[in-house]
Amino acid sequence: QNDNILTSMQTDSPRWGMEQPKDMPGFIRKGEIGDWRNYFNEEQSKIIDMKVEDFPLMKTLWSKYI
Repeated sequence: QNDNILTSMQTDSPRWGMEQPKDMPGFIRKGEIGDWRNYFNEEQSKIIDMKVEDFPLMKTLWSKYI
């Protein structure tokens, strides 16, 4: 399977490369801790909370951010 990925990366270099297509809008998310609150609505936040509850390690890692 790794061979398929490498072949894809070699034959479709624009897709996997660092060069940005000319028609792509310039957008880079800040990625600040807790910034998700500015992007998720109440329903989305509840869905994430339910998902985190399913995985004890995630709950431990995210405990100070939720």
